Amino acid sequence: MITTINNKQFHFARLGITMVLMLSLLLGTVQMAFASPAPEPLNYWTPPVSVPIVFAVLDTVNLAVPAWTVQDAAVVSTLDDSLFRLASDGSLVPLAGDSYTVSADKLVYTIGLRAGAVWSNNDPVTAQHFVDGILRVLDPSVGSDMSYLLYPIKNAQAFNQGSIMDRNLVGVKALNTQTLEITLEQPASHFPYLMTTPAMLPVRQDLINLYGSNWTLPANYVSNGPYKLVEYDTEHVLIEKSLAYNGPIQAVFSQMGFSTIGVVGDQIAAYKNGTVDVLLSAPTGTVANDPALKNDLVTIPSPGTSIISFMNKVAPTNNPLVRKALASAVDRQVILDNILKTPWRVEATGMIPPELDGYQGSAVGYSYDPAQAQAFLAQAGYPGGAGFPTLNLMAVTGGNNALVFEEVEKQWETVLGITVNIHYFSSSSDYNSALGACLNDPLNCTSNGYIIGWFVDYPDAYNILRDFNLSWRAQWNNSSYESLMDLAASETNQAQRINYFRQAEKILVEDDAAVMPLYHYDGAMLVRPGIYPYYTPSYYQNLAQWSNVDPVGDGAVIKVVNAAGGTVTAEDNSASITIPPSALSADVSISVTYLGGDYQITTSQVEQNVLSSFSIQPHGLQFSVPVTLTFSWDDADNDGIVDGSSKRETKIKLIKDGIALTPDCEVYAGCNMAANTISVQVSSLSHFELVIPLASFGDVSTTYWAWSFIERLYAAGITGGCGGGNFCPDTPVTRAQMAVFL
Repeated sequence: MITTINNKQFHFARLGITMVLMLSLLLGTVQMAFASPAPEPLNYWTPPVSVPIVFAVLDTVNLAVPAWTVQDAAVVSTLDDSLFRLASDGSLVPLAGDSYTVSADKLVYTIGLRAGAVWSNNDPVTAQHFVDGILRVLDPSVGSDMSYLLYPIKNAQAFNQGSIMDRNLVGVKALNTQTLEITLEQPASHFPYLMTTPAMLPVRQDLINLYGSNWTLPANYVSNGPYKLVEYDTEHVLIEKSLAYNGPIQAVFSQMGFSTIGVVGDQIAAYKNGTVDVLLSAPTGTVANDPALKNDLVTIPSPGTSIISFMNKVAPTNNPLVRKALASAVDRQVILDNILKTPWRVEATGMIPPELDGYQGSAVGYSYDPAQAQAFLAQAGYPGGAGFPTLNLMAVTGGNNALVFEEVEKQWETVLGITVNIHYFSSSSDYNSALGACLNDPLNCTSNGYIIGWFVDYPDAYNILRDFNLSWRAQWNNSSYESLMDLAASETNQAQRINYFRQAEKILVEDDAAVMPLYHYDGAMLVRPGIYPYYTPSYYQNLAQWSNVDPVGDGAVIKVVNAAGGTVTAEDNSASITIPPSALSADVSISVTYLGGDYQITTSQVEQNVLSSFSIQPHGLQFSVPVTLTFSWDDADNDGIVDGSSKRETKIKLIKDGIALTPDCEVYAGCNMAANTISVQVSSLSHFELVIPLASFGDVSTTYWAWSFIERLYAAGITGGCGGGNFCPDTPVTRAQMAVFL
């Protein structure tokens, strides 16, 4: 079974969690078919059994050079905290940064750092460390391929490309130890998203100066995030929880391993024999047909698009009518169904993926229309393909892109009556050299197109329409397009920005047909049961938020709380638990799961209407000192009536396991009817219900209806191992499961 998540909230259907993790930009090569697993012994790291989670990565991790490759981004973003992080809904959450302000002219960002933040060696984290990190990414001698993300910063591009040599002219400086100031070239509405990327991680330049090329050795490397480096070589990376970390991310796994396994077939073998637990890039077609693996295959939203980029200065693709004919002559669904074996993917006629604001679907670009394709080709001067020169394409042997091009070749020849030739390169390095030569000197290039793709760095259409740098990649320029992108960059009204994006996209894929979108990406990975990832809508992920406990159920949240205490709040703020210091003596994963509402229950003494019910776990956990639970209800107009009902707030009370915890709000001091909340102190966790009696009989003790209700759920067998009448009160129940009985 292939698990697919395809809704805007990215809910994970198989296990009821919110999903995670972008895949490699190299999907064209990592999803290829492969031979049977190689015989033992296989040449990869065998982790100790004490390592609770091991990821398979295709290439050696490089900690020295900031890079976007999936393994580098995954490891570095787990070791180090960026200024902010992306939540699952795309909002910004403080991380190493505490807050930021923007000047009236929208050019100067002033970022305050989180007080008390330290490196893994207990040195304070300072604003200068972020200055050094940004300048290192921009330093041309370092060679980071993430420098383009920082080009909105004043003089960043000029410094990176060598036209400015003085790094002090770059618009980034430390005002003091706790305050970072960044000045932009021009207003950039998407800039806050950039503060979540690895391009703006801090770095210890003093340690780089001290240790030279040895600064990334585990003994010398320090991190400001929830994990620290323990082992690092060409075959593996091992990280473990940093005892010095005092930030907001509550890491669950004591250690994480990353095993470099460069052959996909070997990765599969390592997964099957238990050596690794997660494949960050899974070959979907093969895995879906493997009975031993198919239930572990997960597909997730991974905003991005695969395109054919035409050489716009090479005949005959220098003719827009030819490009339009080619774009109209391919049935993309055939590619998804028969070639890639991913029928769940969305075919693309535009650049903006479905997960981003501005997505237009088939309303922009060219869908499969053979008659229209032939008409375009005739208008270009090649009726029925007569006189059309051979079309030359380029691809790496054996990858998915080659397979896709072979299908495209067949369809173009059939629909348009033209001849297509694919030039294959045996290695990626040879291919990249040839492609670079074509892009740098298009007049001496004989190729007409190649396949390229893009996963978004941040959830904004600007990234795929401007950062993708299409004008360079396709040797195409359009002043109207660039003007629209400039307007979108400086515009703060999101509706107007979307309008600019859509106009620009139409120019790119329809008016000029400079590129031909093929399909929108998703992510595919193998995840061993019992491991729960955490999704953010970006290529860059923080694996520190992965868990071995369901982290985000349908209306649920989970957080690890330690002896220092903390607060766990449901996603919609409907429930929270505040744990004071010393209430716990060890790390505990606290979860809040919404169980539904708006139904009646009947007890021997009174009928009650349940506004909302929650399972707060671990059930039975005893605290050394009382903790505070707070629940809320909706009364937007503050009329004293619960929204969507005729129920008065004064009658609301709280019950636990069928026992009344509070009197109703008319007399209970823990009710705040102005804020629409009720609070209570408890010493243990269990099921809690916010109720209004249908008839008032004062404070009563009801029967244990909640337990029988949950027993009915498990007797129905809806939660796997607890079926057949077994009673498992500690297992969360989703809203969908609850609805069966409501």
